[in-house]
Amino acid sequence: MALAAIITVTGPEVFFLASTDERQKTILTANGLSLRVALMSEERRSSVVPAAIMAGVYAVENALIGDYLKAVQGSADQRRASAKLRSLHDQATRAASALGIDPPPPFAEDAPIPKLARPQIVVPYGASSAIVHAAAGGTGTLLVDDRWVKSMSNVGSNFDEATATLLADLSLGRQIPIADPDGRNRMQAFPACVIGQLTTADCATLHNAGQDQYAATIFVRAATMPISADNSGLVALMSRLHHMTVEPVALHLSESAQHRLATAATSWTSRAAAASPPLSDFLVGLPDLARRLAAALHIVVSTNGDNKIAAEIPLTAVKRAASIVDTFVMPFAEALLGPLSTAQTERDARRMVGYLRERTSKANRKIERRPWMRAWQAMPISRFDAALELLQQEKLLVALDKAEGKEGGGQCFEVASVVYNAT
Repeated sequence: MALAAIITVTGPEVFFLASTDERQKTILTANGLSLRVALMSEERRSSVVPAAIMAGVYAVENALIGDYLKAVQGSADQRRASAKLRSLHDQATRAASALGIDPPPPFAEDAPIPKLARPQIVVPYGASSAIVHAAAGGTGTLLVDDRWVKSMSNVGSNFDEATATLLADLSLGRQIPIADPDGRNRMQAFPACVIGQLTTADCATLHNAGQDQYAATIFVRAATMPISADNSGLVALMSRLHHMTVEPVALHLSESAQHRLATAATSWTSRAAAASPPLSDFLVGLPDLARRLAAALHIVVSTNGDNKIAAEIPLTAVKRAASIVDTFVMPFAEALLGPLSTAQTERDARRMVGYLRERTSKANRKIERRPWMRAWQAMPISRFDAALELLQQEKLLVALDKAEGKEGGGQCFEVASVVYNAT
């Protein structure tokens, strides 16, 4: 989460140069820096983003708003001064005409002052229009809204195609049109990071997400936030980064870093080839995710130097990023997406097993089909019956009212005890 926030506060001035190496192009399919963090929890929580991270981002946003208010006040002062000078010029012109002398030189008009957009980094409850509106202030955006993480997996009624497409475009590093307050449009690429949460129930439909939706995504187990924490460290770090990104910085990998990333990508690509969607869609994006993590780590390390972000990302940053992917990101994703990378009937049957564990117990293993179907009315009957049949074939369910060799029955079932023993 902290790396996503750091990428955000660097804004559009820090970007990654598209690779010209043909071998690199095959593994690095994007040049954006955005990160998406999906926090996994058993049930919905009011907030899962540590206060220290939000304090750091808000410190940068407040500094930008302070500069904006000063610029607005300066613009107003300039207009008032200009109006006063024009009034004096008009008086002098009239006086010269009355006295019959030469009038003063023509009044020199000041250049028009462009309207300014109020900076906004944090977009809480945003849709595509809110993201574009915030970007008009010239910053990156940090979307802290569960709906748009759920949107990538088409959970319930949360799917928003316009926002999902916009976030995918920005994640890939594409430019989008931004409207200035004075009505002019410009094309701009900027980091649009996302932090949200997914519950266990939400994850059941992650197979609906595609390769673009999984780009730059990190699945993280949500942790209980401390009641109080020292925010000063992150506030100072992000404030310093804000002052280090006045001039554009075009990042690129050093030659040794490129070789290290290519070596790691070979391993990740082979794992992707052996897997099925959605896991394969996630694994194929790991080289690009490692590039983004390396860029974020490099930016953080730069704060210890001479207040400049070096354009070249060194080998050490890529090594750290590859280690994070190998030891943390990939194992978690394989555990989460592996069970979903199967046929639809098997996915549905796995969901049913989870439901049986919640609604029945070893002491009461009976379940009726009709109430179960009502609870799962969003699932088509044909899919429900196919998954139910699979559970019976695997001896996880036994029909109590169905006699062998006779039709009918199959309305009341007993859950096999092994269901409660499985992890």
